Amino acid sequence: MKINENKFGPVPFWFWNGDQQEEEITRQLDLAKQGGWRGFALHARDGNKTPYLSERWFQLVRHACIEAQKRGLELWLYDEEG
Repeated sequence: MKINENKFGPVPFWFWNGDQQEEEITRQLDLAKQGGWRGFALHARDGNKTPYLSERWFQLVRHACIEAQKRGLELWLYDEEG
């Protein structure tokens, strides 16, 4: 019986508290996949440079969802900032 490591892997908070860019989001998703993580719980935090729930915010979240799906990672949204 083969155990699917990602099925039981961690799903930590992924704090967005800076100037998020697509390339960095993709890089971090690659690292998570390589590390055997199951996914992330995306959470906006103090210090976030992208206005919460703005059009740009949703572009970045959409990018994260698409790239996470390509890697077989779950992406949960923790809908609260501060």
